[in-house]
Amino acid sequence: AALVSDELANVKKATGLTPAEVEALNGQLRNLDTRTATSQLREIAVGLGQAGVAATSVNVDAIDKIVVVLGDEFGANGTEIANTLSVLRNNLNDLKTGDYGADVMAIGNALNELGANGLATAPVVSDIANRIAGVAGTFRVTSGEIFGTAATFQELGINTERGSTAYIKILQRMAAEPAKFADVVRRAGLDANGFTQDLNENMQRAFITIARAAQTAGAENTEFAAILKELDADGAGISELLSKIGTNSGLLEEKTALATEALQSNTSI
Repeated sequence: AALVSDELANVKKATGLTPAEVEALNGQLRNLDTRTATSQLREIAVGLGQAGVAATSVNVDAIDKIVVVLGDEFGANGTEIANTLSVLRNNLNDLKTGDYGADVMAIGNALNELGANGLATAPVVSDIANRIAGVAGTFRVTSGEIFGTAATFQELGINTERGSTAYIKILQRMAAEPAKFADVVRRAGLDANGFTQDLNENMQRAFITIARAAQTAGAENTEFAAILKELDADGAGISELLSKIGTNSGLLEEKTALATEALQSNTSI
């Protein structure tokens, strides 16, 4: 009884609900159709409250369905999973709707599908996606592209922190100096006009193009080499990133297509 009382106090503190509202929520959690213990459901409610999300039984139920499928990967910590998925939802502006449950179920579905069809794991993909989504979203990189990028990073052994920093830097520099990067594309024998158009309309495709071009033209283009050296001054790993993506761009496109489709449903949750 003391443990339950402590857990309910944690729910109250995290959610801002009144004691009566906490009791009502706890009753609803006990009635959910799930094999998850009520104490773990209360953990989820705490995570929702910490993330600024309404701790309703409907929202707890949505996170619980993901915990059942992905809990082992996350260490079965309901608070952490609720936090992680809620932050992801907040960062993925093109995915976020007024329906929290549907949004996180779509995210959980994508994480599960990427894991089932490759080496990616939900915690690492979530970590990378959260690191790159804020900046990438400003360049209209889609949620599917963000998840596809994250999964590809993990499959290629690209360091989470260094790879995420490098990816953001290259997007920012391409936008800031389009002519220099278009010249690299031109020297590589690729479509420079199409690349310039993509900088405004499809930044992820522009990123893939520059990765392919860097392999061909990078070695002989002293100006581009200087850009890479400057960007890599803090060990950001941009050369490694462009090299690995340039060689494995098909994998990135495959993972992006898989994630994009998986974000449209919740069939695997």
